[in-house]
Amino acid sequence: LATCLGGWNEDFELWRVWILSGWKCAAWLLSAFGLGVFAKDKVFDRATDGLSLAFAFGIAILLVVDQWLGTLGLLGAWRGVVALGMLVPGWSVALRLMLREWKLQPQANVNTFWWWPALGAIAALLIAASISPGVMWSTEFGGYDALEYHLQAPKEWMAAGAIRPLEFLAYSGMPNFVEGGFLHLMSFASDARDGAVACQMLHASMLLVSAFVLADCAALFSNTCGVNERVARIVSLCAMLSTPWMIVVGSLAYSESGIVLAFACILNVFARKPKSLPWAGFMLGVLMAVLIGSKASSIILVVPALMAWLALGMGRGYVNWKC
Repeated sequence: LATCLGGWNEDFELWRVWILSGWKCAAWLLSAFGLGVFAKDKVFDRATDGLSLAFAFGIAILLVVDQWLGTLGLLGAWRGVVALGMLVPGWSVALRLMLREWKLQPQANVNTFWWWPALGAIAALLIAASISPGVMWSTEFGGYDALEYHLQAPKEWMAAGAIRPLEFLAYSGMPNFVEGGFLHLMSFASDARDGAVACQMLHASMLLVSAFVLADCAALFSNTCGVNERVARIVSLCAMLSTPWMIVVGSLAYSESGIVLAFACILNVFARKPKSLPWAGFMLGVLMAVLIGSKASSIILVVPALMAWLALGMGRGYVNWKC
């Protein structure tokens, strides 16, 4: 659907963009998936919504790892060998899972195409993320912030050799976990456009994973509200991905998807009873780091809501829609 809507012409060959820029994003996400599968199995038992939650956990873990590696100046070391090597552990776990058998979800649920109503929004998001920044979205001034801050900071960090505050770019001194992931992808890029589009694809992918995790949360809450679980999933997914602001911001190399991803995962952890409290605490710490590290304003916009949600839910069970 994305290919048909995106078209195929001399200036914009969708498949070529996805192959040349998309493989970097796909390699990063595959490693994140492997790490996430390991973390999810430690926190929870296998469940029907394991795919999206494993992806989200892995993305959060890899963003934290990228921040550490970038701060130590290792992401650009030895011409990207370290950056590539850090993806190998996640690849090994993911490929071992695939080769063994698909156990993350029951096969009956994997084959259900419940998310088809959101296909149009997903296609629009992927197509927009495949177009070079600065071309679309006049409401965001052609992606000015992405070009001047979110992509410029990783570019300058590559030249400086490490993630650090820069005297001429104030944004580089702010929380920048998502930009650390961008730096990881840029270490594989062949040119500026290739790296920028790969970063946009990563940010859009994070938004898609967030949408599916929130759909899982809606399904959990629906059980106590007397709402059909399948309807709750579809409505939640479509409502999020059909919001114009999500498509615009999600398709640019911004940092908002990191906030939404961490927020959705924290809600998911709160709404369930973990198998291992120490592992759940570890993942909550990682998710809170990504939440605040993606954008400092989340301290006043998101954290108070999470604290209130948790406080009101104390002693009332993990799933309580009134909270």
